[in-house]
Amino acid sequence: MIMVSGPDRLNWGPPAWLYRPQAPRRLEDGDLLLLELFPLYAGYETQQQMTVAIGDVHPDTERAAEAARACYERGMEMLRPGVRFGDLIDAMDEPIQEAGGWSMTPNIHTLPLEAVGRAGIRGELPEMKAYPGAGLSDTRRPDLTLEPGTVFAFEPNCVFGRRRVNIGGTVVMSEGGCEELNQLANHLRFAS
Repeated sequence: MIMVSGPDRLNWGPPAWLYRPQAPRRLEDGDLLLLELFPLYAGYETQQQMTVAIGDVHPDTERAAEAARACYERGMEMLRPGVRFGDLIDAMDEPIQEAGGWSMTPNIHTLPLEAVGRAGIRGELPEMKAYPGAGLSDTRRPDLTLEPGTVFAFEPNCVFGRRRVNIGGTVVMSEGGCEELNQLANHLRFAS
C-alpha cells in the first residue's frame, strides 16, 4: 500500500512512520488521504487509487476531482479493441489539460506493466526549477493496439498547484467493451 496525507502533498510512497522513528500523522480538517492499494483478484494483482477528503477541502481539490473523473470517463469510452494506446492516452489527458491541471503519475497503464501513459512533475513547482526534465516521462508503447483480455490500471490524477486527487481502479477489456472491477475508488470520497 502507498499512503500519503495532508492538504497539499505531492510525494508518493509508503507512510513515513513505517520506515522512520516517528508517530503516524494525525488527519486534520482539509486534509486529503491518498492511497494506492494492491489487492489480489482471482490471484491477479489489481490496483486501486483512492482519495479521501477530510472535512472541508480547498476548491482546487474539487476541481481536480472533477477533471480526474472526466479523464476516467473518457478512458472508459475509448477503451475498445483496435484502439491505439497512444490515442487512448491523448483522449484521457484532454479533460485535465482543458481544466488547466497536470498529471503527476500516469493516468493509465497495463497490468502487468507493459504500456504506460505519460506523466511527470512539471516545472511550475518552484522546487523543480533546479531539475529541468526530472520526473517527466513519455508514453511507453503508444503504438500498441489494444486487444481483448488486456487488464488496465486506470489511475486518473489531476494536480492544481500542489493539490492532487488520484482515483481509479482495475478495468478488464473484452470484445464488447470493458468491465470495472471496483467502484468505491473511482470518485473522490468525503469523510468528516
